[in-house]
Amino acid sequence: MKYNLSLSIIFLLCSIGAAQEPTRSQQLGRSVAELYQNGKYDEAIPIAEEIVGLERKAATVRNLVSALENLAELKIARFKRLIAEFNAGAIVPDAIKDSLAKLNGGAESAEKNLREAIELADRDAIGPAEQRAAIRSNLAWLLYHYQPNDPELVIAFDKTGRDKFEMRSRARYQERIGEAANLYRQASKIAQEADPKSNTALLTTYKFAEFALANGDLEDAIQLLETSIADVERIYGPKSASIVQPLELYIKALTATGQDALAFDALSRLVRVTGKSAEISKDPVNISYRADKVF
Repeated sequence: MKYNLSLSIIFLLCSIGAAQEPTRSQQLGRSVAELYQNGKYDEAIPIAEEIVGLERKAATVRNLVSALENLAELKIARFKRLIAEFNAGAIVPDAIKDSLAKLNGGAESAEKNLREAIELADRDAIGPAEQRAAIRSNLAWLLYHYQPNDPELVIAFDKTGRDKFEMRSRARYQERIGEAANLYRQASKIAQEADPKSNTALLTTYKFAEFALANGDLEDAIQLLETSIADVERIYGPKSASIVQPLELYIKALTATGQDALAFDALSRLVRVTGKSAEISKDPVNISYRADKVF
């Protein structure tokens, strides 16, 4: 089991028999899958948008949900890569404007795609429960990592204007964070009720814990990580490699709350699983206060 989200080209949830001619959407879906695997997101996104258009005309809601989910995941994958390139200083000055447009435009449209997919899937509980959980998890991740511009928010340079700007920015950020937490909670519940042993259930619990830790909800993060570790041990065994990432986060959370004895026990477990020496980091937990960085 890997703790990272990846695009699931479902080919619109239709199996193609030997004597069955593939639809246009299925043919395009194969191209999208190949481009995605090669990291060619700019080429894959227009094709995925064409698939969404075809499924809108076909009026098959279940297929449209899958098409919207796949399109959003492509945009999120490009968003992550662009963020990494910006952080690494890998984007040349002449390309910064276009890259920012892709970053912002892709994130905003991905959010719309995911919201529509959730609305359609929930209308009559259409589609697998794991898919409905995964869509919520994706939207929650995006709400936390992307703060869209507010057209009504004007940057001012006097104290009153700056205070208003900061207060409104914080309020909008907290609103998105609150919605993200609720979406993670929903996703975890849906996945657990459907199949507590599924990779989606394990992944959703881990992502929820990661989110809680990043936002400074250390008590919730510790509880979720304990659940995540116990679930992985129960399903894959105590020496599974899948336990490494939740153990590492668990150690950070315990250290941040001064629970050194439990942190040492968790570190010992990590060493037994990996077979490598390790030490407890003294660096503070990376808790994000994005509202302070809006300006």
